[in-house]
Amino acid sequence: MTMESQKYELPSKVDSHLAVLSRQYDRKNKPELQEIIVNGVIKIEEGWHYDNWNGGTYGHAITFQIPEDLYLDFMDEFESLCTQLRDDINKLNNTLNEDISEVFIEMLVTEKEQWRERSGKLRKQPGHPPIPNENLEDIWGEGHVRIFLSHSGFMIFLLFTA
Repeated sequence: MTMESQKYELPSKVDSHLAVLSRQYDRKNKPELQEIIVNGVIKIEEGWHYDNWNGGTYGHAITFQIPEDLYLDFMDEFESLCTQLRDDINKLNNTLNEDISEVFIEMLVTEKEQWRERSGKLRKQPGHPPIPNENLEDIWGEGHVRIFLSHSGFMIFLLFTA
């Protein structure tokens, strides 16, 4: 059986395991781990790793995307936090031939911010005045597909924005 056709059980159990871990971290006074699993947006990469030991063992990867403030608070501890999360999830796992082989922590990007402008350090480029976002939104609207059609050479440009 190929990894693509493999049916996995563990990924559907991960949320239940995280609920138990949240309670455990609260009891054991581990707020950093609890904050990561409670506030993280979870992505699971099924079949991340395969080992042919014991009839085949499949390892999955979990990525916790956390808000910027948590990311910055914990970024010096990621290696140990990821290892702890992986080990703790695997302690709760009773699915045969499946485990969590990797845990990653990433920063969740929630908004398109104008960080360059807000820094106060952005230099205006001569001959290329920036177009303020407010003007673009007045023209195009927010969250719509932008289409520019030109009869010259039958060119069509599509710019997808969210």
